[in-house]
Amino acid sequence: MAVAAVLAAVGGGAGGVGPAGGAGGGSGDPYGGDSLFLKRRQYLLELNGTAQEWTCRADSVLRAAVRRYHEGSVTLPVTVYRGIGVKGVAALAEPLGWRVDFGRTRYEGGKAVVLVPVSAGRVA
Repeated sequence: MAVAAVLAAVGGGAGGVGPAGGAGGGSGDPYGGDSLFLKRRQYLLELNGTAQEWTCRADSVLRAAVRRYHEGSVTLPVTVYRGIGVKGVAALAEPLGWRVDFGRTRYEGGKAVVLVPVSAGRVA
């Protein structure tokens, strides 16, 4: 239990899943969203999840965030995509008409990937 609490404190609350970093707790994420404690499913994924499991998790959360999208951007914390990396998120987002905004994606601290609709135009 202590290990789960430490992992939750270190990597669990890096921004929200959803439009502009918003809707975390009410996201319906079966892995726990950005709650303080890791759910068992998220703990097992962090402990020994495969790339396929991470892809399924990231795809599910990304699709839910895109459905809730109104305008602006969608932000995914590292707890959603850690096992596939930013390139994996980019590959999942492309068929949905979204792309990674590398200028706004954070690699330090909060470690969150920011996605925008392709129709938002390219940022140089």
